Amino acid sequence: MRISTLLLLLYMPVFLSAQNTKIKVIKGLTLTNDAVLDTLLVSNTNDFLNAAQLPNESNKFVLPAQKIETYILLDEILGITTNQNSRETNFYKAHIINCIELEVAQYLLQVAYLSTSDSIPQLNAIFEIIAHKGSNGFLFSSPLKYNTLNWKIFTEQNTTVYFETDIQKNKVLDYTTFAATIDAKLKSTDKSTEFYCCDNFNEVLKLIGVLYKAEYAGIQLNTLASVADNKKLIVAGEHSNEFTDFDKHDLWHDRLSLVVPRNTLNKPVDEGCAYLYGGSWGLSWNEIFTQFIKSIPITEQTDWKEYKENPFNFGENDANHLYVDYVINALIVQQLEKQYGFEAVWKLLNSGKFQKGNENYYAILKEIAGVDSANYNAWVYGLINNKINNK
Repeated sequence: MRISTLLLLLYMPVFLSAQNTKIKVIKGLTLTNDAVLDTLLVSNTNDFLNAAQLPNESNKFVLPAQKIETYILLDEILGITTNQNSRETNFYKAHIINCIELEVAQYLLQVAYLSTSDSIPQLNAIFEIIAHKGSNGFLFSSPLKYNTLNWKIFTEQNTTVYFETDIQKNKVLDYTTFAATIDAKLKSTDKSTEFYCCDNFNEVLKLIGVLYKAEYAGIQLNTLASVADNKKLIVAGEHSNEFTDFDKHDLWHDRLSLVVPRNTLNKPVDEGCAYLYGGSWGLSWNEIFTQFIKSIPITEQTDWKEYKENPFNFGENDANHLYVDYVINALIVQQLEKQYGFEAVWKLLNSGKFQKGNENYYAILKEIAGVDSANYNAWVYGLINNKINNK
């Protein structure tokens, strides 16, 4: 059914409310032709969507066989009921707007999140989910696997690539080789990655089950990812349909996320590692450093601690940002790894999230290298000059 037709139906004045649930079914929509099964389907769908507002691992209505594929969709559903302007948490309501039987006991549902403000209808999102009937009710999955049933598959080491027509297999080999280098640093084993290769972000969204999401209007290129157990799932939509290239900066972050949640780490150190090992925005580490010394005054009086407290972007624009403190941390990571091994870098990475004054950061740095807040500026100045003289 075309979206334009669906939207006309959405605003019919009468909706059929499902028993014991907040989700609604549009008037006149046939679900399963079985009243008892309909009630169960709507109830379980409501439970699945409510649980989508919790951590992914807490959602007991996810089909276990497609857990990671569904997590990537759950990340998009999270917070979808909230009006971002007014912060009203239950502003958008879920409505089942279509139901298609794919095979026996398997249904494709389209769910719209809608509201009305000042008599003007508002659509926030339309999602597709697949309901799988089991002995104890329905479990749910993203349609990603269903939408790519006829795609080709290429596996190299611990990386599997799904693609529609063709891929650059030599680039996959480059990817797995660099990933292995990072894994060795992190002492990470038995981790796997799955890629789905798309040309643009619209293809990414359709594959995972996002037919429309207001916040993504106009976005042409983007990539989404999820993590479950020891696996990383990446649905790439940045002219990625043939795996013609990959970003080493992002690969550092991807491999690190398989070892520890990145939101628990010290972000400037994390980004410093990514600059050092993978560059950023198409620039190599040496190119970033060259731009840095052309843009930032390098003197004995420069307060590098101030750049840590108040991040400064010396990149071309806000989109292609390059931050002074990330460069400094790249130099620090380089020095620590050379002098003490990656174990020292790991300690600094785990110095915790940003805090005003960076007390934990300096405490770990002093423990490792004898550098604290008092002698930090002088030490950093020395690292910069050493890099300049040894380029």
